[in-house]
Amino acid sequence: MAANFNEILIAQLRESYGHLVYSHKTHEKMADIYQKRDNCIKRWQLILSVVVTSGIITTIGFEIYNQDNMWVKVISASISFVLVLLTTFVRNGNYAQLSAEHRKIAAELWLLREKYLCLLVDYEAGLTTELEAIKRRDKITEELWKIYKNAPRTSTCAYEKARKALKEKEEMTFSDEEIDAFIPQKMRK
Repeated sequence: MAANFNEILIAQLRESYGHLVYSHKTHEKMADIYQKRDNCIKRWQLILSVVVTSGIITTIGFEIYNQDNMWVKVISASISFVLVLLTTFVRNGNYAQLSAEHRKIAAELWLLREKYLCLLVDYEAGLTTELEAIKRRDKITEELWKIYKNAPRTSTCAYEKARKALKEKEEMTFSDEEIDAFIPQKMRK
């Protein structure tokens, strides 16, 4: 019966570790999504501001030479209106702040992910008893709950990006050669 419990505990630890790897990567991808949105909006705000300012300067130039410039005024006013809408939208949805929140959560999840990995290694190597492993697992689970209860929600899009990054791009895996490049020569394979 002990061997069966051992297999069940390892299976549960592995599954929890897998969930944590996905959660960590999903929050990273959600942060990236919000950062891209923030950058795009700021870029458009700058472009529209330049166009409106150019329109105003052109209108002033036309006024100086007493020429009709109604089309410049209409275009400038329309673009100015779009800029006001965009600025209002940004004010109600602060993507930079949302990105920072997801990066913070991802960093906290990274630490727990590493704790789970260490627990798995220690338990598989026989350095931790079943009872110690259960206590460490429960402590990590409690820490995880504290993080999740305050974490912002992620999207399906972020999850799909995380899945692709982990499964197809293998962002969490390294070859022996890649690892050897980072460690002292005497430790290389």
